[in-house]
Amino acid sequence: MRRPLMFLAQSNGVVELLAGDVPAAEREFHTAVDLALEIGERDEISCTGARLSLILRAQGRSDEAANLAALSTRTAPSESVAAQALSLTAQARGLAEKGDYPAAEALARQAVDLAPSEMLTLRADLLVELAEVLRAADGQRAAREALDEAVRLYEHKGNIVAAGRVTRGAGTDSSPIRLPKAGDHNGLHERAE
Repeated sequence: MRRPLMFLAQSNGVVELLAGDVPAAEREFHTAVDLALEIGERDEISCTGARLSLILRAQGRSDEAANLAALSTRTAPSESVAAQALSLTAQARGLAEKGDYPAAEALARQAVDLAPSEMLTLRADLLVELAEVLRAADGQRAAREALDEAVRLYEHKGNIVAAGRVTRGAGTDSSPIRLPKAGDHNGLHERAE
């Protein structure tokens, strides 16, 4: 019974994040990680733990984010491309926050390179995170290129909600692409109407 609940919580978290309800997404992802830990579902611990780490980091909760990024790295099965890529991305964001931009960019690019071309949404998500790292390092042009490619992949997949959010959130080189803090419905993940 726990396994279906885990997948439901993870799916609900993704939907809440797309809808811009970050606190609800965080709750759902926490539930999914807790259930995954109970049943030993390493792939889900790693993937959802990495996504939750990114949410917490965007809210300035660096210690919690670092713990989840480390958990994601420890539990990522070697055969799971998604877990490996998301784990690298969570690590990259932590390095960028510490100012180690070359290492952060290298990990973020490695994450994108790991994702197969047929995993369009994953690749697009990773490109958005790469853009975050590049922007933190003041690489506006490279960040714009990564975001343009992310939009192209989202549109090809038919994910017009994510494509629109990236486009609206990246309208100018001076507007940061970010996950909102709790209660903030502007930027990349604003509330869907």
